[in-house]
Parts: sequence; structure tokens; C-alpha cells
Amino acid sequence: MRSLLTLVILLASRFILAQGSDWEWQNPKPTGYRLNSVYFVNAKTGWATGANNTLLKSNDGGATWQAQSTGTTQPLGSVYFVDTLTGWIVGGYDAILKTTDGGATWQKVKTPTRKWLYSIWFADALTGWAIGERETILKTTDGGNSWKIQRTQGKNHLRACHFLDAQTGWVVGAKGTILKTTNGGSSWQRQNKSIDEWLDYVFFTDAQNGLVIDRFSGKILKTRDGGTTWDSIGSNYSFMNYKFVDSLNGWCVGHDNFIQRTRDGGKTWDGRWYYMQDGDGLTSVHFIDKQTGWAVGSFGSIYKTTDGGENWRELSDGKDYQLKDVFFANDHTGWAVASINVFSANSILKTTNKGKDWKVHYSPAFKDLRSVYFVDSLIGWAVGYGIHRTLDGGESWDNQSGSSSWHDFRSVHFVNNRTGWVVGMEGTILKTSNGGTTWQSQSSGTGSPLFSVYFADTLTGWAVGGGGSYRDTSLILKTTDGGMSWQSHNTGIGYPNIAVQFVNSRTGWVMGRSGMFKTNDGGTTWQGLGIYTEAINRPYYFDNMHFVDSLTGYAMQLRSLSKTTDGGSSWQYLGTLPYEDFLSPTSIYFTDAQNGWVVGGHGAILHTTTGGGKPPVPYNWDNYEPIYLRAYPNPADNYLELWSENSIYSITLTDALGRTLNPGPGSWVDGQEAYLDISSFRSGLYYLKVLTGDGLTRVQRVMKK
Repeated sequence: MRSLLTLVILLASRFILAQGSDWEWQNPKPTGYRLNSVYFVNAKTGWATGANNTLLKSNDGGATWQAQSTGTTQPLGSVYFVDTLTGWIVGGYDAILKTTDGGATWQKVKTPTRKWLYSIWFADALTGWAIGERETILKTTDGGNSWKIQRTQGKNHLRACHFLDAQTGWVVGAKGTILKTTNGGSSWQRQNKSIDEWLDYVFFTDAQNGLVIDRFSGKILKTRDGGTTWDSIGSNYSFMNYKFVDSLNGWCVGHDNFIQRTRDGGKTWDGRWYYMQDGDGLTSVHFIDKQTGWAVGSFGSIYKTTDGGENWRELSDGKDYQLKDVFFANDHTGWAVASINVFSANSILKTTNKGKDWKVHYSPAFKDLRSVYFVDSLIGWAVGYGIHRTLDGGESWDNQSGSSSWHDFRSVHFVNNRTGWVVGMEGTILKTSNGGTTWQSQSSGTGSPLFSVYFADTLTGWAVGGGGSYRDTSLILKTTDGGMSWQSHNTGIGYPNIAVQFVNSRTGWVMGRSGMFKTNDGGTTWQGLGIYTEAINRPYYFDNMHFVDSLTGYAMQLRSLSKTTDGGSSWQYLGTLPYEDFLSPTSIYFTDAQNGWVVGGHGAILHTTTGGGKPPVPYNWDNYEPIYLRAYPNPADNYLELWSENSIYSITLTDALGRTLNPGPGSWVDGQEAYLDISSFRSGLYYLKVLTGDGLTRVQRVMKK
């Protein structure tokens, strides 16, 4: 959903890691990345492209998908196949890829431009066109092995094309651009200069009858004379993608996963919105006939219909869990727990093969689970709105809360199979000495929330938290008598602590909204650690941490991941976790210095076997070309549009003197795109400082006419 822009746009957005191969998606399946395009050549064989160079292929109508490698680092966009073997993909920075073996291998084809390409179309196996920014049009007559420039003049970006045959076709794009050719592209005629919409779709049934659509306003324009004149036939809602199979039947998909259908060429839409579970957005739709179609979108969403869109079946799996915590008892066996939201099930997920497969255990008794801990591969506890215990590795669970009023627990920790503690809201601390059969309340001395608990042995432990309606911020509580009494050892900086971990009775760490702190004397004194994630520019905000031993540890700051090998004295920024989600990762766990997992919203489970990867290679800013960020038109009149390879996290707009400015009230940002109203700005030079999902801040110069 679009977000209004103010002085600085801060958006929970979708992130990807520069070293994408260091993290693999274990859930959802087949991917957790946003899918941008889908194309099927028949009822069985199709492909989908997405963020972080994702390319998926299905040979069974979408029931199963296999990942394919393109061998390129460029973002992938439009895909087009002429048969089950031969196809092409276009993408960022002049990328045209070709396959002749159904996607098993891909060849990057050399092109005569370095412009971003948005769409591709083939009239037959030999003749095709690729279009892109600044009215770039490329043509091939040898099946895409070589390309020639037909047009590269103009300010507007071309977004879609449609050809009836090797001679007649149309190309559309920004500011109402409609170009027509009747000679294979040797010359192009600009049609209807009065149109000013952002045209993102074009479809013709014959040489006379066709339509174009503005994706933002949903305005539909129709022609009956080959494009000489265009008439508005109505306005639909703002949608991301359209597909028509003939002059009457079409579908559109978009934000909040709505799907609509028209049976009269776009004059009316059936008014029935198919609300899917994810609540964020579908990006592409494709039909092979009036009955069979597919739609793809955020979080790897894939849906299929075989009745013209009356019903849709989800082909992707595993997104319905808001995962809050993950724990592994050994290298192979682990669990993740889910909290409640409007769609997620009350579930505990388990793996016995390093996360390759996760088995879901559901129970109505599971409510808003927040923390999970196992003492071995069989005995463990999960807490949230209740306390649950398993003695068989999670196959069955007992509710240990009974009819008690205890509720909203945030953390659980056991030192053996009998002795453990849970903490939660309103300063709650409970202890058991019989494996949870009974629990005794302990006095924390505070009414503030407690978010994490950790014990080094049966006597010595810590609980951290703070905030709420109380003044006890940045709480660190310590006990040396098994919780009978607790003493405060605060850091002195007033924001809540989220997590605590110790590797022995003296060495431990706490982290949270105040930053990260370390103690070497059991918590009597605390030293602030100098971890500062430059990519996010928020030095005092941490979400979670995990230490493998006294030296090796990991910290998550929003979606940025950092690693230490000296106990926290120094930190190495590893990059941004590959999340395609509006929720931050929530929990991290490493079984050793190499093998780790991260979980989060929409069922996201990521796994690394390389210790999280290596630090990103710094850009050479002297030779930097802004190939990942596009601002257009530039120079601009009254508006400016942005498109980024990665999702946009923040935008700051300044003038030549460095003064921060506010764009107009109609401005918005939506994932990888943004729209800035600069109609009130004076003519001159301005700077855009854009923080994107790869953790890098880019500066773009723009001119206002």
C-alpha cells in the first residue's frame, strides 16, 4: 500500500542482501522474494521472475517450482517465451538474457545500449523488440542473438509493447507516450499527444481495435482506428498489471492482492475483489485462455485459477506465520514459534534436517507464541499467552498455564529439564523446579515489561526489559539466589532492553533500543559496544542478537546483520538480510560460527552455512554510475518518479544549499517506486538521498525546469 511522503520517508520495506547466495530461503516456498512477472506458454510450462535475480520454472502448471540460475546479477523483469524451450528475459542496465533449453542455461546477449529495459515481445521466433527508459527501442531479427537500436530519443520511459505481427505494433510509456509502427519499427509515429497518463499496458486484437491503461489511475483508453484517436471507457482502481486474452475478457491485479475481471473490454469490472491472505500486493497476472491464469506478487505469492478467476488457489506455501523466535537443539533439529495476526495460524514449526523441511504443529491452545527453548531434542517449552511443554520433540504439547490468569509471556529459559523461568509483561517472573508442573511467582520489583531472561546456572540469572507506563527504562535485573531476590544493574541509558545472553556467570551481553552492552563481571558494570551500522544510520536500535561463544556473535539492527569475532569489541557489517517483507526479522540463532537461521514475518526462514557471508565490497564512488536507481523525467516539470532495483527505505530531498525540502502532499512511496510532487519548487538543481534495501545510500541529482 502506498505511503504518503513527508519530510523524510521512512518505510518498512523489502530488503535483499548483496551476497544473496549466502542466505537461502527455507520458507516460504518456493521463495520469499517478491515476484515481478509470470508467463506460461501452455497449461503446464511457465516461469516467474523476481527480486534478487529470482527465476522459477514450473512444468506442472504451477504445482511445483524449480529455481533456475541466469548467471547475472542484474534485476530480472519481463519474461517472454515463444515455446517451451526458447525464451528471453529483460532487466536492469541493458540486460537481455536468452535460453534455448527451457531455462536450464541462459546467455547474456550483448546490446547496443546501457539503458534499463522494462518489457520484451516477440512476433515470431526470430523477430522481437525490447523497450526501456528514455524511449529506447531495440529490435532483433535473429532470435535475440543480436540487437539494433531503432529508437533512443526522448525523455519518457517505455513500459509495455504489443505487436500483431512482424510489422505492426504499439509501444506505451510515461506521460501518455504511445508509439506505433507499421513497418517493423523502421519508423515510429507518436499518437495522441493530449494524453498525459502513465501508460503501463497495451493490447490490440487487430489493426484497428486496442486499449491502453494507466496503472496508477486505472484509466482505460480505447481506440477503434488503430490509435489515431483514443476514448476513455472508464476508470478502474490503481492496479499493478493487466492481462487481456481477447477484446472482451481481461483481468487486473494489484495492491492488497485484489483481482478484478472485465467481460466487456474494460467498460465495467465485475466488482468482486478476490482478497488474498498476504494483504500487500500482486504484481503480475497471465492467462493462456479465458479460464486458466496465474498471478504472482509479494512474499513469493503464486495463485492459479482454472475457472476464469471465479476462484483462486494458492500455489505458494508457508506465508501464514508471523514467526517470533527460533531455537535449535543441535545442528539438525530446531523449532520456530508463531504469534497471532489476522491470518497467521497459532503454530509451532519443527525441522529435523537443518530446515530443509518444516513440519507445522497447530493447536488452538497456542496463542501469540513469543519464545521457545529446548534443553535437548525432546524436552522444550514455548510461551506466549500461556506456557506449553513438550516431552517428545514437539509432536505433542501440554498446556502448563491451566486456568491461571498468567498471560503475555515474552521469554523462557531452562538450565536443565526441571529448573526454568519465564518473564513477561508487568514485570512478571515465574519459576519452576519440576519441569513446569507448577510455577511460582517471583517479585521483580518493577511493573515494566520484561522481554528476555537468561540463567547461567540454577542460581545466577538476568532479566531485561523496560518501558511501558513505568519510568524503569533500560532495565537489567540480576539474581544470585535463583530468583528469590532481584537487583537492578542498569546501563543508565533510557530505552528498553530487548535481549540478554550470557556464556558463563561473568560474560554476557544485553541489547535493545539503547544499543548493545557487555559485562565481564556478571553484570555489576556494563560497557557500551561501538557497533554502528552505517548502512542504516541508526546506532542505537537493535532487534536481536546471538552469541555462539565468548568471541563469536551476531547482531541484527533492523535488517542489517553484523558479526563480531572478539566478543563485541569490533563488528563487521555483513550486509542486509534478504527480506521481502514489511516486518523486520525477529529472531536469530546460530549453532556454530557458520550455520545460522533468521525468522520473521510472513513465515520467513533464512539459513546460512557461511556465517552470514562476507562484508559487501565498498563502491568506488568516483566511478559510480547510478545503475540501481532511476529518477525521471530529469529535468522534471511538476513531478518526479523513482524506480529502484531494491525497495526504497528512506528519501531525503534537498536543494543546492543543502536545505531539506518537503515534496507535495500527493507524493508517495511504494516498495521499489516513488512519486514526488515538486510543482511548488523553483527551477534549479536538487539532490535526492535515497536509502535502499541493499543497505546503501545513493545520491541522485535532478533538475527542476
